[in-house]
Amino acid sequence: MRTASLVLLIFLANSAAAQAPKSLLIEATAGRFVGLPIHWGSQDAALLEKSGRIQIFEQNEIRQHQLLEEPFQPVTLQEARTRLQSELGANYETLVTGPYVIAAPKGEAARWENRFRTLYGGYVRYFETRGWQLRKPDFPLVVIVLTNRDEFARVASRETDGATLGNNLAGMYVPRTNRCLLFNLPAGNATNWQATEATIVHEAVHQLAYNSGLHERLFEHPLWMVEGLATMFEVPAVYDTNAARAGIEDRFYASRASEVLQLVSNDPNELGDLFQDLVSDDHLFRSNPNEAYALAWAMTFYLSERMPKQYFQYMALQRQRGFEAYSAENRQLDFRQAFQSSPKQLAPHVLRMLKP
Repeated sequence: MRTASLVLLIFLANSAAAQAPKSLLIEATAGRFVGLPIHWGSQDAALLEKSGRIQIFEQNEIRQHQLLEEPFQPVTLQEARTRLQSELGANYETLVTGPYVIAAPKGEAARWENRFRTLYGGYVRYFETRGWQLRKPDFPLVVIVLTNRDEFARVASRETDGATLGNNLAGMYVPRTNRCLLFNLPAGNATNWQATEATIVHEAVHQLAYNSGLHERLFEHPLWMVEGLATMFEVPAVYDTNAARAGIEDRFYASRASEVLQLVSNDPNELGDLFQDLVSDDHLFRSNPNEAYALAWAMTFYLSERMPKQYFQYMALQRQRGFEAYSAENRQLDFRQAFQSSPKQLAPHVLRMLKP
């Protein structure tokens, strides 16, 4: 299973007309849940709660369901802040800034506020300058900064239903709960922030992309598209407040470019085959993630800088897909439809951009 943009668009249209859709009550083996049904299949169902969290059920877990007179409305920023403060307790403080509700250990929230405010402003500006119209987040963007790595691991495991986490993980975005989780950096944080900034920005951009209409949380998107976008924003000049005056060389990710050039140092024509495989399926992210991230960045950077209109069209195709599985053939067809070219045909152009 993968958030139904159609449902959210209907929700937004109805909200504008003061006719918010009704909520659904589901009584399941795990308890009672109220929200907006965004998927109802023969085997499973998904419910979008007011907080933005998605609850997924097997049909045999649902005992009964009932449409309520209560309209579905996302929680407000202040409601989300109150809930988060109650959840985390007195050792944490919370604040609201822009679309964010940020929680951090007492005395630490303010220094995270500016980072996320700057990122959000730069993120919006980046796409506006390319003619992209982003959707404002429908739900508060919750960011939780845990006190230390151990607490981060404990909370992250709970949020992901016990998923195995890498030892070097510095943060994560959880699509199902719509939360971004980080852990606190020691005071005097300039060096410490710089050491982990790329990872933090990467995860924060995932949260933004899934809440501004670029991606949908329940759809099966190609990983090169999802991870390539977040990796591109790891370069500060991409979202920096001076980005409007920055040139393409400032947004260039030199270390990722070097990795790609090294991959094809013996045979530059190999890049076409690598891109073809990257677009067809996600296996490289499992077998060689570092290589996959470098290739995803290279493809994304080229398309964003040289073909922004077509890149936006490709994103739009992804949002129209629905819940079905995404075959290698359909991935290639969508790519060709958006860019009027195959990944292999684009490879020489990308390679020229990467060479010093």
